[in-house]
Amino acid sequence: MIEQIDVEDKVKTKIQLASRIYSTSGNQIPPSIAPFSFNKDLSEGVRAQVACVIEKGDPPFTLIWSKDGEPIATSTPSGFGSASTTTAHKTNSPNTIAGLRVTSMDVHSSTIAIDRVTAAHAGNYTCVARNSVAEVSSTAQLVVRGKVIFTESSIFKQINEIK
Repeated sequence: MIEQIDVEDKVKTKIQLASRIYSTSGNQIPPSIAPFSFNKDLSEGVRAQVACVIEKGDPPFTLIWSKDGEPIATSTPSGFGSASTTTAHKTNSPNTIAGLRVTSMDVHSSTIAIDRVTAAHAGNYTCVARNSVAEVSSTAQLVVRGKVIFTESSIFKQINEIK
């Protein structure tokens, strides 16, 4: 029990508290994202899914997906306990891409799922992971092979070119 506190004691206490807070935050670990990629042989109509997983780092985290530099709307809140995720998405006016879902699995991971890939889904998908120490990102390219459609006239044209 403290009986008397003078000005000098108050100053020492504040310095000690500030030192503890500083040293605690100084030990925080920045996020690190596991490498991810889309299947290289995607054609229109197939399903695709990719996960952004934070391998190490100290929470709370914010996970944000973007396509070609534009934020993508998240189906469920990502960040678990971090209000900044929802705010970041609202201020950046995220895009909603038809047939694409972004779902937060837990505090460390978020997925993109596409039920039927179309040419509109092609592009560079970036996952940004952020905590109080740092922001890191990883990008994967989604390439969509188009469908080859043969018409009667194109077949006859090819036959005539062979002759």
